[in-house]
Amino acid sequence: PDEFDKTYQYISPYYQGTYHKFDKLGHPVFIERTGRIGVKGLVKACKALAPIGVHPREVINDYHVHFNEVGARLVRYNDQT
Repeated sequence: PDEFDKTYQYISPYYQGTYHKFDKLGHPVFIERTGRIGVKGLVKACKALAPIGVHPREVINDYHVHFNEVGARLVRYNDQT
């Protein structure tokens, strides 16, 4: 969690995307504002976060994987209620 919190802090000003409520079937809705992504700032943040020997794209991939896992957990949680 601490590592992701740091990543979220660096990336969130440049990457506009989050979960917003649930649809009629109970699935979480992920909204990504692709036109609002600050590409230069996002690349700079990913380079700053990437450890030596790791390509910056791995940072954003891990970020996306985390959000997909959160979505899966939201679906499981919503199915249990």
